Amino acid sequence: MSILEVKNVQKVFDGRKVLDGVNLSVGKGETMVIMGGSGCGKSTLLKIMIGQLKPDAGEVFIDGEEIVRLRDAEMDKVRLKFGMLYQGGALLNSLTLAQNVALPLTEHTRLDRKIIDIMVKMKLAQVGLAGFEKKMPSELSGGMKKRAALARAIALDPSIVFYDEPGAGLDPIVAAVIDRLIMDLSKKLGMTSIVVTHEMKSAFRIADKMAVLFKGRVIAYGTPEEIKKSDNPYVQQFIDGSLEAASVSAKDSTEEYIKSLVEGN
Repeated sequence: MSILEVKNVQKVFDGRKVLDGVNLSVGKGETMVIMGGSGCGKSTLLKIMIGQLKPDAGEVFIDGEEIVRLRDAEMDKVRLKFGMLYQGGALLNSLTLAQNVALPLTEHTRLDRKIIDIMVKMKLAQVGLAGFEKKMPSELSGGMKKRAALARAIALDPSIVFYDEPGAGLDPIVAAVIDRLIMDLSKKLGMTSIVVTHEMKSAFRIADKMAVLFKGRVIAYGTPEEIKKSDNPYVQQFIDGSLEAASVSAKDSTEEYIKSLVEGN
């Protein structure tokens, strides 16, 4: 059973179709990686999936509930089902790590302060930051900030966690630590992970399913092994090098590939 579904989502900005009929389905406990070059629509898709942006057409279901037409108050209730790890972490610099992680608990529950303190310690321990409760964000490395932000994202034990470029700005070793945390949350706690990234090593390390976007369309979708075997030259260029550096012939082939998909529907 899918815990998140995206059906024929479309979005237009200034006459340009940023998303052009995107379809995705993610099962409970799966890790879905969404990849693509700059301007492919992945950030817009992420904003639509978390209800920050409304599509011009299409539907988005979270745990069976269609969210596109929900009012703000209704959407706030749905947001309690998921956590969000922002690219820069988005920790509040004036608060300690414990206070940052406690924010969702104090805002959305009526738990006793002592219970919240215990839960905060548990969440920080889950991301390898036990004993760092009194530290300020300015005292932490980039990787530690990401882990603290992840502790805050899972404070309410969400069903889904969305990640926006979790490895951005981190060295390979620290990025691998974040990858391990994502996998542990999915495999050990049954959380569903939606990860937007362009880091290939990370993507193939953590993904159960992958989707490659190009000009607002999903041009490849499947398991990591299926993506590796894709016959689309643009996908292969993205895996082997850089999507932006893809050759003209690869771009032309992708245009033909998309055209065949459209004509085949």
